[in-house]
Amino acid sequence: MHLELINISRFTGKQYYVQHLNCSFLMLTLSGLEYGRLYAPGGTLTEKVSNGSLQLVPPGFRYEFSFNEKRENYTALCCLPEVTWNGTLLRQEFSDGNRTISLALSRELTPEQQKEFKQRFQQAAAAASQPLPAQRFAAELILAGIVAELALPQIPQKEELPAAVDACRQAFAQDRRFQRTFREIAQEIGLSQVHLRRLFLRFCQTDPGEYRAQLRFRYVTELLRDTDLALKEVADAAGMRNVTHLHAFVKKHSGLTPAKLRRNLRG
Repeated sequence: MHLELINISRFTGKQYYVQHLNCSFLMLTLSGLEYGRLYAPGGTLTEKVSNGSLQLVPPGFRYEFSFNEKRENYTALCCLPEVTWNGTLLRQEFSDGNRTISLALSRELTPEQQKEFKQRFQQAAAAASQPLPAQRFAAELILAGIVAELALPQIPQKEELPAAVDACRQAFAQDRRFQRTFREIAQEIGLSQVHLRRLFLRFCQTDPGEYRAQLRFRYVTELLRDTDLALKEVADAAGMRNVTHLHAFVKKHSGLTPAKLRRNLRG
């Protein structure tokens, strides 16, 4: 893994901020966080950050956070050219041309792990502060090792996507007004809901309901960005009961009102 360190710092003190990331952020959040939300490009809420956790956030994300006076967190700004965000599967991936490994956005840590990762960040910061290139390289090796801790369990390459999962995804994609239930789709495929959900989780690494919600948000985003439909018409096209339903849905997934999201999408 190629990792180029730009900067590494420890932060304390109260702060509220909305940060737009232009490089990868490797973060250790230890204490004092009152509110933390990660939004993917396009405004999709992808992760809620908590105290006692480790994050790797790719470029293009927005991080909204609020820390109190008990704050302690470490952040390393890095260039990771082999790590990219997969907007279709809603996950980040490391690829070196021979293999692709999914990386978690965030990982909860035990108290013992928090101490261990704090020491590793401190070691990386101490090495990076030295003028010798060898010391900076040592810092980058430490941080690359931390990134590796976010690797998700891999499905053996010989396992192909089951036809049932592929059929389920196609059914989701075709149901643009979201009129069909998961139960109906499972019955059509010929599996129980429990079995289909387990397969979907295993091969797509997300719950079918969450996957479908992200499809719906993407569709709503396209309508807001690319059409002049009134909000009531957008709600109707996405199979929502009314504008209130649309407002709550967009607010949940982007933190913005539909009108504000439309303005942001159009620049």
